[in-house]
Amino acid sequence: MSLYDFDRMIQKIGAVSEIRPVPAEIITQYEAVLSPTLIEIWKEKGFCQFAQGAYQLVNPNEWQPVVDAWLAGTDYEQQLGGHFYALSRTAFNELYIFHLETKSHLIIDPVYGQITGSIEDGTDEYDTAISSFTIAINQERVDLEDINDKPLFNRAVKKCGGLGWDEMYTFEPAYALIGDAALNIKYVNKVNALVQMMVLRQMIDVPKSIIFNMDWVKEAARQPIKDE
Repeated sequence: MSLYDFDRMIQKIGAVSEIRPVPAEIITQYEAVLSPTLIEIWKEKGFCQFAQGAYQLVNPNEWQPVVDAWLAGTDYEQQLGGHFYALSRTAFNELYIFHLETKSHLIIDPVYGQITGSIEDGTDEYDTAISSFTIAINQERVDLEDINDKPLFNRAVKKCGGLGWDEMYTFEPAYALIGDAALNIKYVNKVNALVQMMVLRQMIDVPKSIIFNMDWVKEAARQPIKDE
């Protein structure tokens, strides 16, 4: 891979609106286990926010408490163990997470209180698996639709302003409280992302699961999880 993929992200999502340099210790921590594609972007471009917050590459360490909280009590925690790391997020904070041992990629969706994705068998190459999950992405995939199936992001920017580095859009009242009626631009607000993710997690018991290839979870449960 080259930074060609990064340029394609800009074409599909929008220009970089903020950059945070990646600390050398983070590069060292993940260089041997994550995608060379992603590591190259981290080194050359940093953790990037695109199009005023439509999409953002994140520091896995910063988001680990959120990942752990949302996986708590789920099959993924109980049968696959830990080792899920956040790689990127959207404006409404769909959080893209990756499992190092199996190369499974899941999305934590805080709006609907669910986790979606694919449980893999660990045979895919890391670079291909992570790149296709976090880099081969476009504006349509990172947007969210309202109750009438109309995209919300641009209207959220107009109403609330673009997102700062630590911010996300959310619905107040939340979907967990009033259901589909929450999916209205009039309820969209801008909040601290790390705090709001914990608040939304506390509103539900265990996240709903919409997972492809779920049989792999049962097989993976019989395999030892390596210590880091």
